[in-house]
Amino acid sequence: MKALINAWYRWFKKQPWSLKWFLWLILLMPFIATFYDLKGEGRLSPLQIAGALSFFVFLKYIIQVRVRLKPYERLLVIFGFLLVANHAYFLIDNFSIGNLGYVLRNLHPLLLYFYLRRVIRSREELEGVLMTFVVASIFPYSILIYEIIFDPIKEVYIQESRGGFTRLNGFYADIFSYIAYVIGNFVILIYFSLKSKLKLSLLGAGAVLFITLLGIQGLSHQASWGVFLAIVLSILLVSRNTRLAKQFSIIVGIGFLLGGGFFLNKFIVPLFSKEIGAYTGESNKEKALNGRIVRWQHYFEIWEEMPAYSKVFGVGLSGSKYTRSMMSGGMHSDYVRFMFATGIFGIICYLLFYASLMRALNGFRKPEKYLFFSTIVIMMLYGLTANPFGSSGALIYLTLSAFAFCALDKKTIYGKY
Repeated sequence: MKALINAWYRWFKKQPWSLKWFLWLILLMPFIATFYDLKGEGRLSPLQIAGALSFFVFLKYIIQVRVRLKPYERLLVIFGFLLVANHAYFLIDNFSIGNLGYVLRNLHPLLLYFYLRRVIRSREELEGVLMTFVVASIFPYSILIYEIIFDPIKEVYIQESRGGFTRLNGFYADIFSYIAYVIGNFVILIYFSLKSKLKLSLLGAGAVLFITLLGIQGLSHQASWGVFLAIVLSILLVSRNTRLAKQFSIIVGIGFLLGGGFFLNKFIVPLFSKEIGAYTGESNKEKALNGRIVRWQHYFEIWEEMPAYSKVFGVGLSGSKYTRSMMSGGMHSDYVRFMFATGIFGIICYLLFYASLMRALNGFRKPEKYLFFSTIVIMMLYGLTANPFGSSGALIYLTLSAFAFCALDKKTIYGKY
């Protein structure tokens, strides 16, 4: 690991400011995010200032630098056009500083992707961004470990019907500030191990797995368990026959035999008790997913009453008083949010973009295939009950960087092969 960090530091110092400012943003974000509540009348928080400044830097660079897009990226362009059009129409009709910030925040990930397509031109840039993410994680990970071992900084209890666990937030507004680094570091360390740039013994692989499990358990977040399981399965399937996959097979097998039953009954079953009850018919199905189903039903009833063009191209064009809520992260699902924000046409383009990414995996070697598959899984699974293409904290730096790298020609990535 020391060799990786030393190589990263040498690389970091040589980067042009067109990329280095973004690397500094990644490094500083764990600290900036702790000041989320330093705002008031006429005053913006450091997090809001960083978000607004980066938005306009992304936009400036996208305008100045041209890049040849892959055919499947046109799907994202169409989706993006509808997303921008709906938000622009909403803002014109309801202009305020608060709504301007809302629009910039919602469009930020879209501009980030097209910025990354311009600065990630080779494996060197991708791995530099990944290592920057790992270095940035030192502070939040240290705080998380402190909370797990000693005492929670900010105690947030989840419902007794979900086990009554303590959810760790540290100095942050929500758990995604932690989740980003727990899940992100796991993906990155496995990638570097598959590239043979980080040598993990059986004990080392077990330590990485254990620390990640410890972090997810401390966060008590349902979706993260599903995402973590899918990533582990990708190691075993996408990277099968590798030394690391064999190590994980041994660790997972032994761990399940020794304590699998206890772990499931102690942590997993209580956390998913509402969903299990809804599936078995012992409880109301509407109670599943922390009431999200009820919320979705309410807004879909409103959506049904809107004009046909709003259903096809987005509710921002409807002028409805519910537009802001329907296009916001309050929908707790990227799929629902984008169904409203870009219409049926837009959400189809968004889903086809991911389907095209999956098809693009053919021809990549195992380390890259694992990285791309894992990041697609992160976006698509979290998208069911959260907003990874928006309010997923620093995790979007990892996922969109991988997507931008995936769009490079294989000759650029591998040379002649």
